[in-house]
Amino acid sequence: MKLLSFSIILFLLNTSILGQIVINEYSGANISNSIDGFGQNEDWVELYNQSGADVDIAGWFLSDKAGNIGKFQIQMGTVPANGYLMVYCSGRGITAGNAIHTNFKLTQTKPEKFIIADNGGIVVDSITLSPCQKNHSRGRTTDGGATWSLFTSATPNAANNNAKNEYAVRPTFSMASGILPGSTSISITNTSGDDIRYTVDGSTPTAASTLYSAAINVAANMVIRAASFSTDPNTPSSFVETNTYLINVGHTVPIISICGDDVEDFITDNHPNAFTDNFDGAFEMFNSAGTLIDEGEGYYNKHGNDSWAYDQRGFDFKMKDQYGYNYAVQHPIFRGKNRDEYTSLIIKAAANDNYPFEDGAHIRDSYVHSL
Repeated sequence: MKLLSFSIILFLLNTSILGQIVINEYSGANISNSIDGFGQNEDWVELYNQSGADVDIAGWFLSDKAGNIGKFQIQMGTVPANGYLMVYCSGRGITAGNAIHTNFKLTQTKPEKFIIADNGGIVVDSITLSPCQKNHSRGRTTDGGATWSLFTSATPNAANNNAKNEYAVRPTFSMASGILPGSTSISITNTSGDDIRYTVDGSTPTAASTLYSAAINVAANMVIRAASFSTDPNTPSSFVETNTYLINVGHTVPIISICGDDVEDFITDNHPNAFTDNFDGAFEMFNSAGTLIDEGEGYYNKHGNDSWAYDQRGFDFKMKDQYGYNYAVQHPIFRGKNRDEYTSLIIKAAANDNYPFEDGAHIRDSYVHSL
C-alpha cells in the first residue's frame, strides 16, 4: 500500500512538472522581430514556465517531426520561474547564452510541428504551425493560457499582450490565373462579407485601395491583387490573393509573372540601390499553355551587369517561407534533373552572350548550360 502511494505521488509530481512548461509563442515569419545571438533572424519558439520554481530541461528533446521525437536533445537549459526561454530553430544544434539553437529549421507553410518531450521521451507540449504574415507570431492569448491568438506585434521573451483575431478571410477569384482567349470579367468574393480592396498595377492592396463593388473587366494583360479588410480593428487584413491574366497570347516556353510595390522602378532601373536592396513581390509561374504551375511571395534583386543595358534584364528571386505564402517553387524546372523544389531562381538574360551585341542571338550561354 505504501509502495502504491509512493508511485502515485511520483506520477503526480512528474505530471505537475510536465504541465509547467508550455509552448507560449512562436514565429515562422521572423524577418526582424527577434535577432538571435549570431545576428540572424531565425524562426523562434518561446517556452514558458507556469510555475513559481525554475525548471531544468537539460536532457529534454525538441523536434519538428512527430515520428522523430528525439531529433534534438537539449544539453543545458533552464526555464526560470514564471519566465521564458527562447528557442531559435537555426539548424546550429547548440546552446548559446540564454538561448537554445535546434539542429533543425521550421517551415511554416508546409506546415511543420514543434514538439517538446521530456528526457524519457514523453511529449510535454506540441503545436502544428499555422502561417503568419511577415514578423507576426502566434501564441497563447495570455502567458500559459488555454486559447491561442495572433500577434501582429510579436513578443519574444516577453509577456504576450495585444492579442488579435485570426486574419480576415482571403478573397477568391472567379477565374484562375493564366492565358484567356479574350476579354473577360473577374469577380472577387470572400466568405466573411468583409470589404475587399484591390489593385491592378501590381502593388499590394491597402485599406486605401479601390473598394471592390462589381466584376472587373480584363481586356488586356493584367495583374489583379486583392485582400479582405475587416471593420473590426482587432482583425488584421487577409493574405493577398494575386492573379495574372494574359489575354490571347501564345508562348512556347514557360511564363513568369512578377509584381510588387517597387517592381516597376526596379525593372526600369529607376532605383538607386537595385543591386543591394531587396524588393518584395509576388511570383507566378505558368507552363507554355498558360496553366499555373506554382506561386508565392518573396523578394527580388538585381542580377548581372550587361543585361541592364538592354530591355531584357536579369534578376534574382527568393521565395520566402517567412512571408506566409509558400516555401519554394515546387516544380521540376530543369529538364534532366529530379529536383522539384527551388527557393531561389536566377532569371538570367545572358546579355554578356549577346554576340555580336546589338542584334545578338543569346544562344551560347543557354546551350552550354543545357549541355
